[in-house]
Amino acid sequence: MQLTLDESKNNDDIIVKSEGINVVYSSDLKEYVDESTIDYSTGWFRRGFTILGGNASSC
Repeated sequence: MQLTLDESKNNDDIIVKSEGINVVYSSDLKEYVDESTIDYSTGWFRRGFTILGGNASSC
């Protein structure tokens, strides 16, 4: 699975609001994203999105 930024939204997309930020993802990914934490890092060695927990490891 690859996480990318997109400016368009489909009617079946899922929206989750967290700490004032809307996270929108495809309903096809629901089983992978449920119970997960999405983090964005800007550190020296790691930059970008990370999905932790849930069923993300199975994709």
